[in-house]
Amino acid sequence: MQKTVVGIFDTLHTLALALWLGGLVVLGGLVAPALFQGTALAEADAREVYSLLIQRFVTWADVCGVTMLLVQFLLRRRYQKNQTHYVVDGLRQLLTFAALLLAEMCFRNLFNNLNATRRVGELAHVAKLEGTYAILALSQTGILVVVAMLTVWLNLPAGFTSSRRSAPEEVEPTPQRRRRRR
Repeated sequence: MQKTVVGIFDTLHTLALALWLGGLVVLGGLVAPALFQGTALAEADAREVYSLLIQRFVTWADVCGVTMLLVQFLLRRRYQKNQTHYVVDGLRQLLTFAALLLAEMCFRNLFNNLNATRRVGELAHVAKLEGTYAILALSQTGILVVVAMLTVWLNLPAGFTSSRRSAPEEVEPTPQRRRRRR
């Protein structure tokens, strides 16, 4: 029963991580170039569409981040026996929280300023805020890639995580070998 619950929570964590990281990659790597370079939309309309997509995605990112933190907190006890795993899991939680904080900064602060400057019509300021969003999105992506790598490392079987290989033991020479050496 306990292994089933842990497996479900691990799957939920991985799904939330995949949705959040995948959404960032799709929006930044596929949707943005398609909207701004390959469509018949005017630049202002493309920016409006992209802004709406990002605002909806940030809500999903928040849900994914809270889900990941909750699962990490609930499963924290399983790493208490191994100090290295325990510290790495703590680092993973801290990085997840940092990525969630960046998403919240986008949602609560940046988008409100972006919408206000669009209404006023200051295009130079709008471009600056969009550049800030790009930096925040790339930072989130980098942090989430590290979280994914730490998650994979934490879930490796016990034999993979030990970096030291045991040195071959020296065999005590037998009496016959001692005589031959003399």
